[in-house]
Amino acid sequence: MASDRLPRLDLAHVDGLRGILAILVVLAHTARFTGVAGALEESMPVVWRLLDAGDVRVPAFVAISGFTLMIAVAGRRDLALGSSYVVFAQRRIRRLVPPYLAALLVSLALIAFVPVMGVPHGTLWDDKLPVTLQSIVAHVFLVHNFSPDWITTINGTLWSLPIEMQLMLLMPVLLVVWRRVPPLVLVALLFVLAAVSVRTGVGAWSAPHFLGIFALGMYGASLVVGPEDELRRRRPRLARALLRHQRSTLVVATVVLVAAYGLVVVAPGAVSEVTVGVVVGVGSTLLLMVLAEGQRTGRAGTHRARGVLGGRRLVQFGLVSYSVYLVHSPLLALGNLLLLPLDLPTPVQFALMLFGVAPVAVALCVLFAVVVERPFMNSHQRALLEGAFGRRRRDGGQRRTAARGGSSSSAAAPTTMSAMPANTMKTASASTGATSTATPPRIDSTPLTSVGTRDDPGCPTNPPTIDTIPSITNPTPASTA
Repeated sequence: MASDRLPRLDLAHVDGLRGILAILVVLAHTARFTGVAGALEESMPVVWRLLDAGDVRVPAFVAISGFTLMIAVAGRRDLALGSSYVVFAQRRIRRLVPPYLAALLVSLALIAFVPVMGVPHGTLWDDKLPVTLQSIVAHVFLVHNFSPDWITTINGTLWSLPIEMQLMLLMPVLLVVWRRVPPLVLVALLFVLAAVSVRTGVGAWSAPHFLGIFALGMYGASLVVGPEDELRRRRPRLARALLRHQRSTLVVATVVLVAAYGLVVVAPGAVSEVTVGVVVGVGSTLLLMVLAEGQRTGRAGTHRARGVLGGRRLVQFGLVSYSVYLVHSPLLALGNLLLLPLDLPTPVQFALMLFGVAPVAVALCVLFAVVVERPFMNSHQRALLEGAFGRRRRDGGQRRTAARGGSSSSAAAPTTMSAMPANTMKTASASTGATSTATPPRIDSTPLTSVGTRDDPGCPTNPPTIDTIPSITNPTPASTA
């Protein structure tokens, strides 16, 4: 129905959030892979605590996954998936699994053919060894979270990917229950199941509380995306109050996240990892909600925060965050193992890791994104990737053309709303008084569904225009850490 057509929103800040989380992951693993296991913690405990606060990163990624995957569904009044389960699963598998398998192959090749990578040296890399046939098979089929003997082998950072993949494939089942049970009741039940798992120890190593955090992210999206009358119906009184006072809610969400991080840094182990994860999930969902609501309503309360998080560099890093996630760990481990024979003081080795090895590892991750991940992105994501890493050459060519007195069509005629002067939208003839309206240009902004690189197949193939939120039935379906 025409009344259900919703304008796309610029949610570039979500990619920015992913970029920040990816940076935190690289910094943490740089600290963990410095020297032998525990060396940095002993010699530089403050630095270690500041960088190693791992309880706050993955839960935030999971909340982003639930939020972004729910966006297209939340735009429908019936909250229906909009496609068959097989189509839904195929799209997500095609987007995520081929780059993952390539990264798994890279890790196995490094272990097999680089001598220092295949034998223990007393570093954090030791728990990735030995590589067994069972662990390889479990990784290939994304079930290595089913056993504590497999979950951190080969490439430790891959432990969370099967969990997120399983959550995505479970999402259609959650939606069936969602339409019959109040969403908050479902979220609460999922957290209860997680508590039972932790208490009994059955599957506790596989972070069962992530299921509740994922559903919480879904619920957050359902409260800020959809037809206006539907949003009024879906929102409980507390949500209406929080979203009405956006600036205050933004402060609350930020305080919750900073407090969770500070608690892990100042008193590690004082509160369980599950509790910290749930708090981070709540804070992350609240942050995503208020930023999306600010973009949807155009109110000024979150404008500055969205501008910072949607900054070009953060968004670019968020764009390649999946590749960073996949391959940075063995590269950091290799750099540390090559430095180990030098017997450097731990602070010196950490400085070399932070300012030498880590930048090289990230650069190789970007290369992996361009060469390996790019073919499995949709056309819009590929265009963003090319724009991010090919902009200078194009801009340089345009400047050289202008210096020679030439011009290009892109330079001569603005194509975006931000580049076009307001008085070019209408042209009037002074002699006749006739007025003609020019064809409005597209708005140069990221569409609502382009916020995903890690857990989201991406965004539509069409250029970002004012249009409707696409349903999951779109051949190029519509978000993370």
